[in-house]
Amino acid sequence: MTGKAFGEQTPTLGETAVSWQTWTNGAGTVPTVFGDADWGKLILDLSGEEARSAVYDLTIGVNRTFTITANRYGAGYENAVYQIRGGAGSFTQDGTIPVWEEYAGTISRNWRYVQTGVTTSGTFDQMSGTITVE
Repeated sequence: MTGKAFGEQTPTLGETAVSWQTWTNGAGTVPTVFGDADWGKLILDLSGEEARSAVYDLTIGVNRTFTITANRYGAGYENAVYQIRGGAGSFTQDGTIPVWEEYAGTISRNWRYVQTGVTTSGTFDQMSGTITVE
């Protein structure tokens, strides 16, 4: 898996562009996006609101380093709580298992399936974030 640039149509650092339309709000609906529905600004403006990427199958479970870089391709506001989850077995985008881990920076995990998400502790407004697998 190469890095994913969520909400950025033309990433310049080797990531794959991924539309916000692949994300859900935890209840099967695409989160609010300001401007272009694919490449605009992800809006999470209520405390506890969330957005979740698709679940990605990395084909084999080996130890990998996962890194989230927020706002690489545009400015946003920072009340975000970044999350990641994964496992050896598949799971659904809006399921409750596996549990989310909060993190900032880089983590190493032995996962075949991985998903990233963001939630809020207050209001939040993000242009685009990226998840990169190294």
